[in-house]
Amino acid sequence: SYLNAWALALTLLATSFTAVYTIRMTVLVQTGHVRIPPLTPMNENNPAVLSSITRLALGSITAGFLITSYIPPAKTPPMTMPLSIKITAIVVTLLGVALALELSKMTQVLILPKQNRFSNFSTALGYFNPLMHRFSTTKILSGGQNIASHLTDLSWYKLFGPEGLANLQMMASKTATAFHTGLIKAYLGSFALSIFIILLSTY
Repeated sequence: SYLNAWALALTLLATSFTAVYTIRMTVLVQTGHVRIPPLTPMNENNPAVLSSITRLALGSITAGFLITSYIPPAKTPPMTMPLSIKITAIVVTLLGVALALELSKMTQVLILPKQNRFSNFSTALGYFNPLMHRFSTTKILSGGQNIASHLTDLSWYKLFGPEGLANLQMMASKTATAFHTGLIKAYLGSFALSIFIILLSTY
């Protein structure tokens, strides 16, 4: 078969969209209340717009007729589809109609979720007892807060307490030691030279 699967899928999707749009337009226009206020009718009979659309439509029809008449295909493709594809198109159309009706019903009527006792118990009451759940949660969160507070206090104590002062003094002593490195020989030499000059000057 020359039928393309992707083209068939897009065609079925377009069919379902067409069914949904048609049913929604029919339901919303002919039944119930409209959602928008009535508008004043506008005159859309503009000759320039109508003539251009008319020329485009007639040109497309004429060109398609001439192309299909004078350029026949090399091999005549099958002009029909299998029964399964035809049934698929009908089923997709019906599904689109059902979906459109369900969507219009959901937008017009508020549907509350059904309450299931077993589901409520298994998801809320069975796992989260208000008394024990509150107690355990409070204990865990309070313990975490205490640990965080102790760690914060300990870090500040280490930074500005005795250990921090010791580190600061060690840093100052290292800096002062670096300034006096190698100068003791010069001091001793200048002292010895001064003593020698004094002794020579007295004798």
